[in-house]
Amino acid sequence: MKLFYKRRYRHINAYYIICRIKQIIYQIINPDSPWLCSRAVEVIEQLLKTDDLVLEFGAGKSTKWFAKRCRYIYSIEHDFNWFKKVCKNITGFDNVKLIYAKINEEEPAASDYLMAFDNISAEKFNVILNDGRLRDLVFLTSVDKLEDGGIYILDNAERYFPNRFDLPESIGDSSQNMSERWKVIYKRIENWRKLWFDDGVTSTLILFKP
Repeated sequence: MKLFYKRRYRHINAYYIICRIKQIIYQIINPDSPWLCSRAVEVIEQLLKTDDLVLEFGAGKSTKWFAKRCRYIYSIEHDFNWFKKVCKNITGFDNVKLIYAKINEEEPAASDYLMAFDNISAEKFNVILNDGRLRDLVFLTSVDKLEDGGIYILDNAERYFPNRFDLPESIGDSSQNMSERWKVIYKRIENWRKLWFDDGVTSTLILFKP
């Protein structure tokens, strides 16, 4: 933990402050845009098709944003108070299914949050956004629900995979800094096409399933 806070403190410099201000300005100008890197949002919008079926972990502004651009979105959220707020925000949309599912803090792998999509009748999804809790477990349980050629979006990817971004939460460019689960995932996506985006504050990774 001390190393983490030292890393964050090191990034309180002129460049980081400028990037953070730019990020805030972008969010003000684009209040409905998902909390992802702005360039990643632009690319995702270009890739999305109106008949796409989307699965999302971590509801929020992205839920409504996707609903305006895809055929149907299933969004899974673990925080009940936030779930209620998002429900109010998507009033009027008939192509959204917002699902509240609890997280088992004592035994995360047994969480309803990881199993909530089992009751969804769709066999495969065109797009999956992993931007909530338990992202490693979410990836391992959801990736087989992504169609071949589908898009998998992982936000804050600098926390999990080796990278050369100079970001506050980056684990650096060594695979030794990955957790065991992320090492398994990293191996699995070895041959996937990858698009990394960063804004000087955080990063978003877009993966293309072969």
